Amino acid sequence: MHRRRRLVGFRSFFGLVAVIAVCGLIVAGSAQAAGSTSYDVGASTLLTNITLNGVSGNALTVAPGTNVTIAANWSDHHTGCPDCVDFVDVAYAGSANAAGCIENGAFVGESGSGSADLGDAPATPGTYDIIGEFLQVFNCGDGYGPNNAGRNNIGTITVDAPPTVTLTTPPASTATYTYGQVVDANYSCTAGAQSTLSTCVGTVANGSPINTSSVGSGQSFSVTATDADGLTTTVTHTYNVVATSTRLEAWPQLIEFEPFAGIGSRVVAATLTSGGSAVSGQTIYFTVGSTALCNATTNAHGYATCVISGANESLVTSVNYYRASYSTTTDYTGSTATTPVVTLF
Repeated sequence: MHRRRRLVGFRSFFGLVAVIAVCGLIVAGSAQAAGSTSYDVGASTLLTNITLNGVSGNALTVAPGTNVTIAANWSDHHTGCPDCVDFVDVAYAGSANAAGCIENGAFVGESGSGSADLGDAPATPGTYDIIGEFLQVFNCGDGYGPNNAGRNNIGTITVDAPPTVTLTTPPASTATYTYGQVVDANYSCTAGAQSTLSTCVGTVANGSPINTSSVGSGQSFSVTATDADGLTTTVTHTYNVVATSTRLEAWPQLIEFEPFAGIGSRVVAATLTSGGSAVSGQTIYFTVGSTALCNATTNAHGYATCVISGANESLVTSVNYYRASYSTTTDYTGSTATTPVVTLF
């Protein structure tokens, strides 16, 4: 409190004009040499352990509009005015106002840490300097000017467009596929102009079949692109999988003319397919009218067969037909088929 009262008196003596002391720089108008860990912002006041958005180091690549925060340790070593209040303003080079102060109202010989929100990164891709400036004023930001001499570049941000993802299959328009349908993923990734692509990862590898093994709506497929600067873009499309249609063919017991074939007396049988492929492991029910004959499970060839009783054989031969039925399941739609018991061909 004693020091601040002395400063107010000092300010009044000069007619309420802020005293600005900007001292010489180690490196003027350019970043410190690679590997340097301290940055002189004037009057031998140093910034160390700089981080940008929590990332160690004074250089960062961000997407346009990304908010950027700078933090650092500071140590005040100026000798010109021991009772003056000291600040280290920071801002993007060319900004009309200071974004904040890393050192925010301290005195010679003191040290500490601080941070400032630099605001959103520019919308236009490019490289932008971050400047730091030692000032002896009354409040953070007083005396700051975009053209003040002696300020130092303490870091840079590179603004680059994040990588792009082109996801063609599945499309953005929510496609509908059938259960078990083979649909190959089709996508690609491209880095921004100032970076290179590191990874392009989809739910499955590009060119591999997407998952159609379960029926349901709103199933998702995502692709994430990451560039060498850590910028990422994720694109997600949804698609629906519906039950696939089936076809059932029942077989007669006897064919009287060529090829003189049939499945035989007291036997009923049918073949279940979907899209021309056999459907195995499904239950087929055989009936005549309201009478249940038997049921059987399709084998690897989609074929199901069972033997009926003598009484039921008399029934089917008297009406000369029987019916095979497959009920709708989660993955397949139902189907039916009727065949004569005895046919001429």
